[in-house]
Amino acid sequence: MNNTGYKPLTFMEKELIIREILDSMYLISTRFERLFRKCLRTEQKLEFTPLHLHAATALAEKSQMKMSELANRLSLTTPSTTQLVDKLVEKKVIERFYDSKDRRTVCIKLTAFGKKVVTKMECEESKVALEILGVLSESELKNLLTIHQKIIAHHTLTYTK
Repeated sequence: MNNTGYKPLTFMEKELIIREILDSMYLISTRFERLFRKCLRTEQKLEFTPLHLHAATALAEKSQMKMSELANRLSLTTPSTTQLVDKLVEKKVIERFYDSKDRRTVCIKLTAFGKKVVTKMECEESKVALEILGVLSESELKNLLTIHQKIIAHHTLTYTK
């Protein structure tokens, strides 16, 4: 016990808590995906996944982006990004083109249709998030965000070197 009256967790206790956190993260993630897919089935026949939306939303923030930028933004490998972009091009959500300054560089941007899809899907995503996270108070939401940001910052510093 330290001077705050807090008894540190044993290794086994910490392992149990970590397992519960991982299990709950999986359950929450699965719930988000199910609700999101349900919204997509009723709203669109695009067969859009959360990853498709994440990619399209990243593109909506910039007028255009290099394929490598999108790969970094989504933490995907180049082959995985190529497959993702192929699907979004097929759905006419984004288009590929070559950089005018360097013809070896492939760039992508949202189509007009893609911009409409992103607007609609962001609205649906917000509804799903509100349904799941609506049980949390403002302070709990802020704490959850802080915890997520801390984990992401550590992961980024540790694993991108």
